[in-house]
Amino acid sequence: MALRRSTGHLDKMGGNKTNMVTNGQFDTDASGWTALDSTISVVGNELVVTETGSTNAGKAYQDITTRAGRIYKLMVSFKKGSSATGKVLIGTPTNSAEIHTSEAYSDVALTEKTFLFIATESTTRITLQSDSTTAGETSIFDNIVCEELIDGFMELYRNCKIYVYTGAQPASANNAKTGTLLYTLTKDGDGITGLTWGESVNGVISKEANESWKGTAVAAGIAGWFRCVEEGGDPDQASTTEARFDGAIATSNAEATMSNLNIEVDAVQTATSFTYTQQDLV
Repeated sequence: MALRRSTGHLDKMGGNKTNMVTNGQFDTDASGWTALDSTISVVGNELVVTETGSTNAGKAYQDITTRAGRIYKLMVSFKKGSSATGKVLIGTPTNSAEIHTSEAYSDVALTEKTFLFIATESTTRITLQSDSTTAGETSIFDNIVCEELIDGFMELYRNCKIYVYTGAQPASANNAKTGTLLYTLTKDGDGITGLTWGESVNGVISKEANESWKGTAVAAGIAGWFRCVEEGGDPDQASTTEARFDGAIATSNAEATMSNLNIEVDAVQTATSFTYTQQDLV
């Protein structure tokens, strides 16, 4: 029995960043980006957004996967082409400017712009806009990077869920699940809302004191192990990028203890306490 942390957990807690944007360097083409009221091309490893003469400003956009409530840093390099100005918009597929619309930039040399934003949905739209509505006028973009900013365990596992299974825990938290899912702990047991944690005290992080962690059993069996997965993660599949940790369940001497391991269908399970202790380096 052991508390087993995934590679994704270790990497993210260690400060590793992943660019959420596909093809933000434009080394060969504009794949991953969609033109709107424009044509897009790559010239000299830079994205050129060319107005088609629409009454709307020409744009290139990409939808990226995010987690609602988390903080992200977006970096975009811009220079004006034949259009006087250009902008960067951050929003959602239904409202491309919902989160932020930048000022109108007029830099004549490629200049990095940095934005911090809180995602509002699981999909965030990044839009690169050439402000002109005159056919043929251009704006130029490059070096598009969007990274999630993780501020420790509490933020990484905000809105997480905890899944309880039968059998023995997998040999690694990177592995696919084993056994049968018995129940999932969510806030107030609604099956949807994730869990939150209180502040760390001497390296120990506990469930939010005023939050009720509950789950209704969907199968009968003997509880054997649990998996805590960051928001949006899939506990069933193997992954080296998702943050998650596993532990054994027993009546004593395990990562999680329960007075009764026998779970019946439709029985409501409640976690009265749950703590995570950060290990010392040895």
